[in-house]
Amino acid sequence: MKKITFFILLLTPIVNFAQKSGTILEKYGKVYSTEKPDTTFENEKEYKVIFDIYADQSKEEEANPQIEAVIKYLNTSLEQGISNEYLKVAVIFHGTATKNVLNDIAYNKLFNADNPNTPLIQRLKDSGVQIYVDKKSYFGNVYELKDKSPGIKMAYSAMAALNRYESDGYKIINSYQ
Repeated sequence: MKKITFFILLLTPIVNFAQKSGTILEKYGKVYSTEKPDTTFENEKEYKVIFDIYADQSKEEEANPQIEAVIKYLNTSLEQGISNEYLKVAVIFHGTATKNVLNDIAYNKLFNADNPNTPLIQRLKDSGVQIYVDKKSYFGNVYELKDKSPGIKMAYSAMAALNRYESDGYKIINSYQ
C-alpha cells in the first residue's frame, strides 16, 4: 500500500502539468496546463505583442522553432480563455529568418525542399496575426519580391516596425532558439 501511495504521489506533478496539443496548429505550440497557476491572463483585456524573429538556425527541412513560440503564445492565451478578439499579435522577420517567408517555389530552388514554415505562417495569418518582413534584410539576402509568400507585408525595416508597434502599445517579445 505504501508503494502505491508513493507511486501516485510521484505521478501527481505529471497530471497537474499535462501537455496538451495546440489549438492553433495541433503539432506545434504545445502547452502545459495546471489547475491553479500563480499568474494568468485577464479575460476581456487586450493583449498586444510583436514577436521579433531575426534568426533561423534550423535545418532547411525543419520549421523555425521561433515561429512555434508565436503559436505557443496563442495556444496558451486561448487555453486560458482569452478570446481571439483580445489578442493583437504581429511578427517581424529579419536577419537570417527572412528565408522563412519565401514561397515554396523560391525556397525549393535554394534548399531543395518545400518551405516547412509555410503551413505555420499560413495558420498564423488565418488567426489574424500580422506578419511582416524587413525589406532591407529581404533584399539584402538577394530575394526577389516574387519570391515572398502571399500575405506577408513588407516593412521598411525591422527597427521601424518594432518602433511603430511599440509606440502603439505593443510589447516586444524577442524570440529565442
